[in-house]
Amino acid sequence: NGKNLLSLVDLPAPVQIPYGIEHLLNITSCLYRVVQLLIKQSLDPELNTSTRPLCLADAQQAWKQARPGLMLTSEQTDGSIVERCLKVGVDTRDQLLMDGRMTVNDLDLCLTPTTKNMTEFKLRARAEHVYAEAERTLAFYDLCQPLTAAGDTSLLADLPQKLGELMNRSQESCAKLYECSCPALDDLVNVCKSAGAIGSRLTGAGWGGCTVSLVPVTDLTHFMHQIRRDYYEKRGFSQFEADQLVFVSKPGPPAGVMLVD
Repeated sequence: NGKNLLSLVDLPAPVQIPYGIEHLLNITSCLYRVVQLLIKQSLDPELNTSTRPLCLADAQQAWKQARPGLMLTSEQTDGSIVERCLKVGVDTRDQLLMDGRMTVNDLDLCLTPTTKNMTEFKLRARAEHVYAEAERTLAFYDLCQPLTAAGDTSLLADLPQKLGELMNRSQESCAKLYECSCPALDDLVNVCKSAGAIGSRLTGAGWGGCTVSLVPVTDLTHFMHQIRRDYYEKRGFSQFEADQLVFVSKPGPPAGVMLVD
């Protein structure tokens, strides 16, 4: 389709690795709580008695929603499912216990030795990101269906722009709601978009991982030059070092199953 995916890697970690691990555990603990709260108020609260680990997809199932994005939309005047079940901002440990939404045992089940002393949780922000990101993944897949042999190629005209917009919205959500980005990575994404990327987002580890950008083939030379100049050279990288950090790859086939006789 005339578009390449270009990845960029920033070697110096902009945040300390222990912080990244701690923050990841923080998010994981928040998501456990989100699942419990959503299921408790759902059409199938008994699901909370399951002996297996539950995830946000289970909460979606408990609310009988066909797609993850439906957890964030509403035909009711009092808001979406997530809006009704989870408050805006920060939930403290005491608030969760005092208003009866969770028991001490519920909290203990969510916590790990590393997160047992946590007292504040951004439950709604984490849920909004995860459900929206899952919906964006499905939307990305749906948009790419015309690329298959049986697809309708008449739908390809504005495909790159639509895919790029999904990538941009993903990055914004990762940075603001899930908080798995960092200032240096946000800067790199902004430089990529200024250089002509249709869409750009973090990928891999986050907290200083990589970015992946959707760039027209005709703009690649200009794009790579501008990234080296406006991001890497300004941070003291030599041209040789910058060349090692910027590379081009083309989209490949998705994961699949091979049946063998």
